Amino acid sequence: MFFQRIIDQERNPAFTGVSIVTTIFVSLALIIINTHHYREWGGIARFPFTVFSLACGLLINFVCGIMAFERNEYWGGRIALIGAALWFVVLFALGVI
Repeated sequence: MFFQRIIDQERNPAFTGVSIVTTIFVSLALIIINTHHYREWGGIARFPFTVFSLACGLLINFVCGIMAFERNEYWGGRIALIGAALWFVVLFALGVI
């Protein structure tokens, strides 16, 4: 029922889709960055890359969430917010936060 309402909208839920794809890519990037153990400079570069990935993902999801809300996409803004919350859960589970 939930997915049926997302798929059967009058407009194509473009911003919701971009938000979901961004959530998946940033989640994978955060997991890959923070689970590998790097030597020397790789360990130092892990923190800025994590912050950069998180900041870019938050910006993209924020804009997509607002646009989805403005276009009345079903659960568009909520999906973007859930995706951003998922990143913090991932970082908390990995022990970064």
